[in-house]
Amino acid sequence: VAAQMADFAGIMSGSRTVGQRAAQIELASSEAEKMIDIVLDKSKAFERTQFVPVNKALRAFETNVGQPEVKAFGAAINSLVNVYARAISPSGVPTVSDKEHAREMLASADSPAQVQAVMDVMRQEMKAARGAPKDVRAATRQAVTGVEAPAQAATPAAPAGASIEDRLKKYK
Repeated sequence: VAAQMADFAGIMSGSRTVGQRAAQIELASSEAEKMIDIVLDKSKAFERTQFVPVNKALRAFETNVGQPEVKAFGAAINSLVNVYARAISPSGVPTVSDKEHAREMLASADSPAQVQAVMDVMRQEMKAARGAPKDVRAATRQAVTGVEAPAQAATPAAPAGASIEDRLKKYK
């Protein structure tokens, strides 16, 4: 009985940890989705012949030199890097490595189409991060009950940038 109680306490603790992490991921991912929309909007502020690569925009933001549109684009990128790093970090706390990963992804984006492509990959990574807690919950339930969780019916995805309330509506 004592062993079963200890196992149950461990399962409860694990479930609580997964729930907390899921909430952290959802919060940071939701914020990053909104930041992606801002970056894409700021990216469109340049004429195609005047488009500034991400690295130059970040330098303009950091050094306080450059056209207002370039500085705004750099500021939006910097904000996205910070929030995105939080969303993909296993601990929920962004590391220097997580931020470098985001900057590396963005560093080669020189055109609006390339910026869009990078934003799409970032969204896919956040989607994977959002899905991981669900997989862990299902595995935990299966380990406890011995019964595989039934496959959930596919639900339409909420549009990018949708609020948490909109995302939860599909489950009601």
